[in-house]
Amino acid sequence: MDKRLLIALPLCFLILFGWQYLFGKKPEPRPTPAAGQAAAVDGATGNAPTSSIAGERGAAPTDSNAPVAAETAKDAAGNDLARVADTEVREEVLEVGKPGQPGCYRAVFTNKGAGLVELRNGAYVDRAGYSPAEMEDWRHWVPIAGNTSSVAKDRPLSFALRTQPNSDHLRRASLEEELWQMKVLETDGVRSGIEFTLAPGTGVTFTKRFRFLPGKNQLVLELELANDALATQSGVRTFDLTPSAWMVADSGDSYYIEPQAVAGWREKPAADVECNSIPRDPSGGELAGVLASAPPGSGSEIAYVGVHSKYFTLLLAPAKDGPKSLVGAGWRKVRDNVVAAKDPEHAYTQIVADTQVELALPRQGERTKLVFDVYAGPKEPDALAAASADFASLHRYDLGWVRVISAPLLSLLKLFHWLCSSWGVSIILLTLLVRLILFPVNRRSQTAMARYTAKMKRLQPKIEELKKRYESDPSKLRTEQARLMQQEGAFPPLGGCLPMFLQIPVFIGLYKALGISFDLRQEPFMGWIHDLSLPDQLVAIDLHLWPFGLIPYLNILPPIMVALWIWQQKMMPAPADEQAARMQKMMMFMPLMMGVFLYNYAAGLSLYMITQSGLAIIEMKVIRKYWPIDDKDVPPKKDGFFAKMIALQEQAEAQKRARGRAR
Repeated sequence: MDKRLLIALPLCFLILFGWQYLFGKKPEPRPTPAAGQAAAVDGATGNAPTSSIAGERGAAPTDSNAPVAAETAKDAAGNDLARVADTEVREEVLEVGKPGQPGCYRAVFTNKGAGLVELRNGAYVDRAGYSPAEMEDWRHWVPIAGNTSSVAKDRPLSFALRTQPNSDHLRRASLEEELWQMKVLETDGVRSGIEFTLAPGTGVTFTKRFRFLPGKNQLVLELELANDALATQSGVRTFDLTPSAWMVADSGDSYYIEPQAVAGWREKPAADVECNSIPRDPSGGELAGVLASAPPGSGSEIAYVGVHSKYFTLLLAPAKDGPKSLVGAGWRKVRDNVVAAKDPEHAYTQIVADTQVELALPRQGERTKLVFDVYAGPKEPDALAAASADFASLHRYDLGWVRVISAPLLSLLKLFHWLCSSWGVSIILLTLLVRLILFPVNRRSQTAMARYTAKMKRLQPKIEELKKRYESDPSKLRTEQARLMQQEGAFPPLGGCLPMFLQIPVFIGLYKALGISFDLRQEPFMGWIHDLSLPDQLVAIDLHLWPFGLIPYLNILPPIMVALWIWQQKMMPAPADEQAARMQKMMMFMPLMMGVFLYNYAAGLSLYMITQSGLAIIEMKVIRKYWPIDDKDVPPKKDGFFAKMIALQEQAEAQKRARGRAR
């Protein structure tokens, strides 16, 4: 590693952020009449005043909460059908599985709207450092959806169901406001799920059933529609379903915007799943939009819909052996009135994904059912792929366009972790491997640069003499100086920048990989470093520093990284010309700039850069001492490239002089 790396690192950031800015726009799904726009959800009521995806984009919305003049169903004697519903609001807390193991959940259900108030995954805790007893306390489990805090009681429910214009006649009031009958399901005497039932008095019965799968971060959702006495013509009816509402962002990473609404779709059954994700924007802006669409007859299909944070996600997909019932997906922002009271300009703290579900209204006396697979767990690639091959596209989406580099680097990290059982040591071993692979290229580049520097020192007196001789003729000075360089072959080596360009992809790949890798979450390394996925956070300081704003923690690794970069730069040999000397002075500010950029980034990346600089210093101090670089001044080859260029130039000048004499 030489001083050119100090140019390479800022260039890495310019390439990374510039590419994301110019080309990072996500693929826009095809707009269709079945995919439209939503309105934001008011956090005070938790109700969605408009459909998220039904109707023409920009068309007048329908109020899914307004009562409708439903057709009154009659029995055989002509009497109105009785309603089957509860009389008061109830909640049911269901805990399944064993803490610390996949399949452990704490779910809070409510019969008002037949949805999830909160879902926590007991296989993971919200921060590192808990005792075994504390890890069994559900209050420390990771919240996947919802929030049971006192200010969140009226926020939207996960798995809320809403009717659309062609299904409005099946309800009397909003399905989110109805009090469904609730029953706990048991398997072999163990509580394993919840069933909700509602007969709104329109001749149909709705059933919503949740079943948790033992040992898996998954559950099954079943939607049933029974036609008890409705004589109207059967056919497909459309509903809106919200898989996840109010996902808590707990990563503490300011570089990753969370939560995000996401949908995966494929253009045809055999095609790969494409992914589209929309991050929240608390400042407002556009309040709703389209994630994906799959209109009937198009050949495309919606693979999954959900919401995800940096490390966790809740995704809903049609069952593998069931019909492809999702025909559209949209996103809408959620306004938090509690936040709005303090900061109205940044009140849209949440984003929600809705999906359009087609459920057939059966003939009288029959029922239809849709089954959905729900994944509520970590965004770990193996876990996603185990739940569904389609879900793996979310991890590929997070890696972005650098996944061809990031994915192999993550595989190498896992291999080293298998060998040493420490992710911090794995990062150090990966850095060492990169240095070893690039060592021959670095050595050759350093040798070429050393010889060039020696040659420039030998030619410096001649250059000074030319400056004095042609002081009043800059054009002639440049010509003669170029001639001298050509004659002596004093040109910077063509491969001098090769190591820098080889290290740029590695740095960018690690920058992305370490920033989203679930493997590094809550993984300690040494001393005060308790989480390699976050800054090292030595001590809380809550310092307001202009122009950086609030600095919550004192991080030690970035200053160590900057100090090593500066030390490494000072060990570089003195430049042979004034221009290079000025450049070296300018480069002294680059480590400081990089330290500011990486101050709040993952400690794993700082550990990588510290190891890189430390190995470079060891190379200059130790390896070069016992294996010096050959910096002898080698004369230019008589049959080399530059010799041929000189010969061609001299031939052209001779012809020019001959033409002059002829004139």
